[in-house]
Amino acid sequence: MLLLFYLDVSLLMIVFQESLRVINPLFIAGLLRFFEKKTPLSEAYLYATGIFVVSLLLTFTHHAYFFSLQRIGFHIRAGTCGLMYKKVIEMHFGGFAL
Repeated sequence: MLLLFYLDVSLLMIVFQESLRVINPLFIAGLLRFFEKKTPLSEAYLYATGIFVVSLLLTFTHHAYFFSLQRIGFHIRAGTCGLMYKKVIEMHFGGFAL
């Protein structure tokens, strides 16, 4: 159940991040149009603000996404180590001479 929640959140984060990565070059193209003297200064400010906001959102979502992935990995590692430890404890070493 918890793993399905994390998979759903991961899917949403991937879609959100990829949409931001598509939008960012569009803002850069709009800003470049200002330097070609095709857009007014106020529109260039909007494009520059858009680039800043998209970069900021990408930074925060990227770190939150990888934090959740690392947390899942830690849970899997702890569970695996626990199962291995339990299996080793249950083994009989009567045939081994130490």
